[in-house]
Amino acid sequence: MVPKYSNEFDEFASNYYLSLKHPIRVLVSKNNDDYFIRVKADIINEIIESAFNGNESITVIDIGAGIGLFEKFIGGRRTKLYGIDLSYKMIHVANYINLNEVKQFCQDEAEILPLNEK
Repeated sequence: MVPKYSNEFDEFASNYYLSLKHPIRVLVSKNNDDYFIRVKADIINEIIESAFNGNESITVIDIGAGIGLFEKFIGGRRTKLYGIDLSYKMIHVANYINLNEVKQFCQDEAEILPLNEK
């Protein structure tokens, strides 16, 4: 079954980078880089480090992963990272962008997490 709203987000996937050219974003980051994504990831990495001291393996789930830009800034060698999004096309792009990374992306709804942790 195709998740509700999937088609709307599929259309957005091919133009995702164009949507990042917001005037406020350009004021903060002239090169239109991943500034805001990095700031969010830095905060989450600090929370992970303070909660687990880097000694435990943890699983991070990015619900609404989009095209997977956030994932390259999260975690470390003890972190399993999953990205979930409604859009098949977004997940396709995320897998392509993160081709050589140890991350998993899947299309599904957030209410039913399709993860099988062992």
